[in-house]
Amino acid sequence: MRFKVLPHKHSSGTMIVNPKTASTWRIPRSGTFHFGLRYIRFILKEDNKIRENEIALSDNIISYLGIVHCNRYELFANKKEVWLGPFIGILVGRKTLQNKAWLEKYSRHYNKLGGMLVAFRSNRIKKRTIKGAMYNPQKKEWVDSQFCYPSSILRRTLLPNKHPLFSIYGRKIANHRRYNKWFVYKKLSTLATIKNHLPKTVLYHNPKDIHELLRRHNKVFIKSINGSSGRGIIKITKKHHYFHVRWRDGKTKVERSLLSASQLKTFLKTKLKPKSYIIQQSIPLMSEKGRKIDFRLIILKKVNGEWDDVGFISKRGRKRSIVSNISSGGIAEMGEITLKRKWNLTDPEVRKMRRHISTLAHEIAKGVEKVFGSSYCELALDLGIDKNSKVWLIEVNFLGDKTIALDAGNRKLYYDTIKTNLLYVKKLAGF
Repeated sequence: MRFKVLPHKHSSGTMIVNPKTASTWRIPRSGTFHFGLRYIRFILKEDNKIRENEIALSDNIISYLGIVHCNRYELFANKKEVWLGPFIGILVGRKTLQNKAWLEKYSRHYNKLGGMLVAFRSNRIKKRTIKGAMYNPQKKEWVDSQFCYPSSILRRTLLPNKHPLFSIYGRKIANHRRYNKWFVYKKLSTLATIKNHLPKTVLYHNPKDIHELLRRHNKVFIKSINGSSGRGIIKITKKHHYFHVRWRDGKTKVERSLLSASQLKTFLKTKLKPKSYIIQQSIPLMSEKGRKIDFRLIILKKVNGEWDDVGFISKRGRKRSIVSNISSGGIAEMGEITLKRKWNLTDPEVRKMRRHISTLAHEIAKGVEKVFGSSYCELALDLGIDKNSKVWLIEVNFLGDKTIALDAGNRKLYYDTIKTNLLYVKKLAGF
């Protein structure tokens, strides 16, 4: 049941409900009333004039907790406490908050959530209040507002690992800290079920590290440990005693052909900062019409806390591109279609391959939470399948771009992932 909150100007610090409501929800005669991270003492009164789906609160309770009348709330209680909610926060970037139309993808699921839904940026947080936007379900729009700290947070943008919100909320921040590529590799390579699916990776200190890996693998990729969206990736191919180097400078492809060992050393020293890059063996990925193919698997945390593999999407990069990112001109489609067409698999073989990939994805998701001790509601896994059908984990994305589902023509998957995220954060809020 959802409740309408009514203000009353009678005794300060009182909560008035219908006697049936008090009995059904086992509301204590007195205790603490919680909304978000704030709470206040209350005394219960019963009145038959109040409807069963209404809660009347004194002005001081409403004012101190920042409860908004236009919303409908859920309630639960124990012997000494009452919680009203859910009160959910979404941590977003500057552009999202400036263009409130971008918040529609969250508010379209409001009927499944109820309570209070707010969006904010990390630099709008003060000691006691937050400035941002609140969804008004009566007007069906996001309005600028100031509010208290919510009960739980869905992180959808970068947040420094030492930000105070982590210590305040702990596991009630869904999508916890992000980690750099080298740290993720080191941690996951300790897990027996995952390590054989990881490309050989080393941390760059000097050009010698690259030469060492090129002795075993004729092709390597160099990636910034904090990079994303394929930015800054360098591909080096060894050809006899010479080296072919490719990378992107913005949207421009740059190539250096047939560099000698000394020329490569000079290039690397000017281009790379020690301990800021990883070197990764190249996986012999399948290609189609000159476009390399890899995959994005979306795995979500359900309300019951279990992981669910919800979508498998293939990415084909631009012709002769060293990255497959859609933002760099790639093409997306549902992965099962690609497996059937390019790998020439029958329907039963596709289902068998998907079960294998899904099993690995679950192991990765559980492994990530185990080795990092952090809470996530979604992971986007970049996977490669080589010519021998071996599955490789290329990268773990802690904040995957959901729009890849739209690129693959699957609007339902796009909106379902957001809904699942929000319902899980509602559960973290206690509802």
